[in-house]
Amino acid sequence: VALFLSIHVSIKHPLGGSFISAKNMADIVGQAYDTMLHARTREEAASALKTLREAVANFGLPDENSDEKMLWETKSMVTSISKRAAVWKILLRLPPADANRYLGTLDLGASPMLSKIKDDTPRTVKTDALFQKRVQEGELIRILDAFARLHPTIGYLQGMNVHLAPFVFSMPEMDAFFAFERFITCVCPSYLKPKLEGAHAACPLLDEIMQLVDPELKQFLDSKKLPAVMYGFRYLYSFC
Repeated sequence: VALFLSIHVSIKHPLGGSFISAKNMADIVGQAYDTMLHARTREEAASALKTLREAVANFGLPDENSDEKMLWETKSMVTSISKRAAVWKILLRLPPADANRYLGTLDLGASPMLSKIKDDTPRTVKTDALFQKRVQEGELIRILDAFARLHPTIGYLQGMNVHLAPFVFSMPEMDAFFAFERFITCVCPSYLKPKLEGAHAACPLLDEIMQLVDPELKQFLDSKKLPAVMYGFRYLYSFC
């Protein structure tokens, strides 16, 4: 925690409030990871999490193209992941990954959703050459199929391949599976209900944000009767 206390509050957000500056984002991520890993109290872990959130809001995520990696422990192995992936895992409050759970699920064979999954995976971020080079379709299929088997009440819905894409782009396959599972089941479960309640609920929030960051543009959109649901729904649903 002393590492965090040595960082000076110096930069103001345009909407009010202060954010913590740091030597660089990589240091913030490493400090947050170490503090949360060895925190003796909930207060220490909460302080580290707050610091990391403020750093992300102020500086953005670490460069995905950076060669700098950090070790992330699971129950049965240690994996090397990017700083960006580490931030996501911390913010998701991801518990240690259980390799046997993922691999054991794959050993059970295909879920009833496999055919539907295979219809969508070839189209995942198809126009991005770097994604296509880095991510194998088989990774997408295995993760989505394992999720569908472990969560039959959710199964697979169109668009989940897009939700998975950022995780599998930034993490090894097993890490991506557990991050994706946590994200879908704990962070945005309402996004996957039949009527997509989560995405619809996000549209008024986008209207409010537009009013704050660009009132002139918001006024123009209102004059054309273009609420956020008209132009932003597809992006809100896919988080892209």
